[in-house]
Amino acid sequence: MASNGERKNMVDLQRIVQEWAYKFFKRNRKWKHKFLKEKDLDFDIDWSHVHFIHSEPDYTRITKEDDPQCPPAHNLSTLFKTVFENKTKGPQNYSFKTERTTSSSCAVEVQKGVTKGVEASLTLKTPCEVVEAHGGFKMETTVNTAESETVVNEMTWGVDSQIMVESGHKTTAKLQVEEVCQKDTYVVHSVIHGQIKVVIRKRKDNSIVLNAGGSIVKIIEDTTNDAEKKVVKVDRSLKDYPHPVVTYESHGKSTFRFGAEQSIDLVEEKLQPEEDRDKQQ
Repeated sequence: MASNGERKNMVDLQRIVQEWAYKFFKRNRKWKHKFLKEKDLDFDIDWSHVHFIHSEPDYTRITKEDDPQCPPAHNLSTLFKTVFENKTKGPQNYSFKTERTTSSSCAVEVQKGVTKGVEASLTLKTPCEVVEAHGGFKMETTVNTAESETVVNEMTWGVDSQIMVESGHKTTAKLQVEEVCQKDTYVVHSVIHGQIKVVIRKRKDNSIVLNAGGSIVKIIEDTTNDAEKKVVKVDRSLKDYPHPVVTYESHGKSTFRFGAEQSIDLVEEKLQPEEDRDKQQ
């Protein structure tokens, strides 16, 4: 969960639009509505004509040197272990068959950016190396809340092999998976433009009091305070946009944990005399 200091870097666009809509209401309300306060009203905000354009995230790997609490990048985990003992006179084949599941998780934390109420509505392209490792993740990860969010998937690993054990020997067989933990910081550059529409209703009976609308760029420019203007900025000279737009950066951390590769570990040993006492004559 983000700290209070980090929450200061989050700008709630829904609150800004609602604040603007209430000011619009006070300037344009009818005489019969002059006693209505903000607490008496509901604001239905239509974002469907507002465009949010996001760049691909710029990831920077977090290492042990950066954060001593960072978990190991690679870890070999044993999912299943069995021992085959051959106390017969000749070699024997044994069936090594099992299926196990592991969990892959993606945890994303937003430390700076914008929200619409409690919704972050941020889409991150999954790092190429994570996708290529077939960790069970989709090409994109959607962050729906302004707090830390974790998505968990299951991966299935299996083996179905025949193992030959020589007479008087035992073989220890293990199904192992190399688990990877990749922790990064990310930066996403975003652009906002378009038109906002707000239906203002009387909370008591849900009747429509007023309709409001305007440029989201103008609304943000006129309504944000000095602290919010450090996060969301109006740009009138951005390349590819002939009109003013709002720009902002989303900063945060992501942690991907997943199984990357399975292996079968076989160790053959000669039976000790006490293990061999029942061997057939």
